[in-house]
Amino acid sequence: MTNRLLQRQLKKLKINVDHAPDTKAWRAFLEGVKRSYEEADNDRYLLERSLAISSREMQELYENLKHSSEERYRVIFEGVQDAIFVETPEGEIIDCNSRACEMFGYERAQLVSKSVFDLAPPELTDLLRTALTQAKLPTSPMLTHNLRADGEPFPVEITFRKQVLDDQEVILAVVRDISERQKAEESKRISEARYQAIVEDQTEYINRYTPDGVITFSNIAYAHLHNKTPEELIGKKHSDFISAATVKDIRELTKQISPESPVVTSENQFMTDDGEILWLQWHDRA
Repeated sequence: MTNRLLQRQLKKLKINVDHAPDTKAWRAFLEGVKRSYEEADNDRYLLERSLAISSREMQELYENLKHSSEERYRVIFEGVQDAIFVETPEGEIIDCNSRACEMFGYERAQLVSKSVFDLAPPELTDLLRTALTQAKLPTSPMLTHNLRADGEPFPVEITFRKQVLDDQEVILAVVRDISERQKAEESKRISEARYQAIVEDQTEYINRYTPDGVITFSNIAYAHLHNKTPEELIGKKHSDFISAATVKDIRELTKQISPESPVVTSENQFMTDDGEILWLQWHDRA
């Protein structure tokens, strides 16, 4: 069966497929076939060139997007105040930001030639290796110590996350130097301990309570007034130990407390367990 396009060409040249054509008709036929091939070759060339141009443009677009994405990534990478390491699952450092260099005291070229285990004290490397080799990385920050270039240990908080970069699975480790935070916490602890010692050494009765009268703190002197320990008073109400009339007076006085007048003074009677009547003066401060 003859192709339809070929049938039309033969009909146009008045060539009968059942009889041999004359020389003139045959040459015309061959010339038509030649032109068809040349047109087909030209069309194929144009198509291939178009595809090549499209492919190149797509590649250029991809490279531009990749470059733009990498620039945004680098801006974020370098802009944070924490040290960031890009590591292999085995702990080899692939990349790090400038803050990591500052924090640890190394040049970038030095850090990327190390493993994360080089930055940890020897006694803590096993703990770090265990964390990295788990099927699932720790979800909460790890509190540990790292070493600076001069060998100085310092407290850190490390957060791990798995990521795929350039078709490679890596671990992003964000390291936060918590030296100042720990100093502040220690300073606060010492300050609170000093305050506690001062309060406990007072012979005056000291307690702290909520607006509805629930005791949240008591020094030893106040607890002894009620023949209790400070721990036994926590969570109790003043109404458990004093008369209803006195409780009412205290409530009325506390209503007078304001930012402009944070202290009120009152006097009331108190009966001890053995029946002794005491007159007590109270200074309530909001």
